[in-house]
Amino acid sequence: MAAADPIMNVRRDGSSGLSSSSKQGGRVMRHPVHRFLLLVLLATSARAGDCVVRNYRFHDGETMAEVRIHYVTIGIARKDNVVLILHGTGGSSKQFLNDHFAGLLFKPGGLLDSSKYFIVIPDSIGHGESSKPSDGLGRKFPHYDYTDMTDLQHRLLESLGVDHVFLVMGTSMGAMHTWMWGERWPDMMDALVPLASAPDADRRTESRLAKDGDRRSSARRPHCRTSNHADCHQRPVAVAEERADAR
Repeated sequence: MAAADPIMNVRRDGSSGLSSSSKQGGRVMRHPVHRFLLLVLLATSARAGDCVVRNYRFHDGETMAEVRIHYVTIGIARKDNVVLILHGTGGSSKQFLNDHFAGLLFKPGGLLDSSKYFIVIPDSIGHGESSKPSDGLGRKFPHYDYTDMTDLQHRLLESLGVDHVFLVMGTSMGAMHTWMWGERWPDMMDALVPLASAPDADRRTESRLAKDGDRRSSARRPHCRTSNHADCHQRPVAVAEERADAR
């Protein structure tokens, strides 16, 4: 397992560790206005923070002085109600806070009613507001794989004082991470819900497809062949999302 020094967990509101949020109750909201109000409530109750892992050692031995894992939490933490939600390639925690996801699952009476569950949604390394090559290191950024990504997710939960999870669920790449959670920490969760993935991917095929994608991406971005430009180290979809966020 990758090594690291102790973890520092800092909330964006200046506090540290777990924070509680307002409970939500009442009947299920179906009217568009009600759902809009629910999203406003979720937005105000969601807490964002950064888990900083110092002197992190990646799977191949490379080290990084500080790895930042950004995350969002919704709800109040109890011993048996933690839900970890993992995004896919090019995604981030933001994708789970929209009307199509949060407005259905996190609402009062929903499957993951945020008045009952403590929901943790990290940005995996290389994505969103977590550490990534486009922060400035470019090609010098350590090479990371699913082992590092899941290990850092696990360290995030440790920093929050979480030692047991009710549910781990993810989409696409996040679903592959979900399978890995079941393999690496089988006694830590009650249930796994991997969406849009298979448990036994052919890693050689996966690697070959990724390399083919990188070659096609470089052909569309000629400056990447010789440049250390930041966007040369992300998949095209991640570049597009980052540029859209900057607008």
